[in-house]
Amino acid sequence: QAHYETTGPEILADFPSVQAVVGSLGSGGTMHGTARFLKAHRDSIKIFTVEAASDTKIPGVGAFNDGDYKTPFILDLLQNQLADERYEVTLEQAQTRTRDLARQGFFCGVQTGAVVESAIRAAREHGHWRSPFCVLKGCILGGRRPPLPTGNRPARAMARVVGPARRD
Repeated sequence: QAHYETTGPEILADFPSVQAVVGSLGSGGTMHGTARFLKAHRDSIKIFTVEAASDTKIPGVGAFNDGDYKTPFILDLLQNQLADERYEVTLEQAQTRTRDLARQGFFCGVQTGAVVESAIRAAREHGHWRSPFCVLKGCILGGRRPPLPTGNRPARAMARVVGPARRD
């Protein structure tokens, strides 16, 4: 309920032209609440979820094809078709993307690498959006932690917009 009441509204307030949200499924709470709110208020927003590929363990990202527990949040997300597409990422892909982010000054964990990998895939497969949105957790920008969120605005502190991906 917390992400329905806070994260979803903050995304629309901070990024009014957002066209897509990409986030990992661990417990599923963040993506469930956020997707429920966004789909209720703007059905055209695409929701993409990230899972660990089979035989892969990524901290904070479930490997549901391997039998990881699907919480009630995840079951409801799937049953109510709140996610438009699910992406699977290997640990190697997540680590490669995490190193790419570090070279650009974003020091993040492999969970973030998995999310960014999926955001780039989504942008390539579904067109060049003006403002695809990627939920990133635990990022350090340029070696310094970003300022703590003030008031009720945590979406700004935990998110970075991912620009259009080049077609390679």
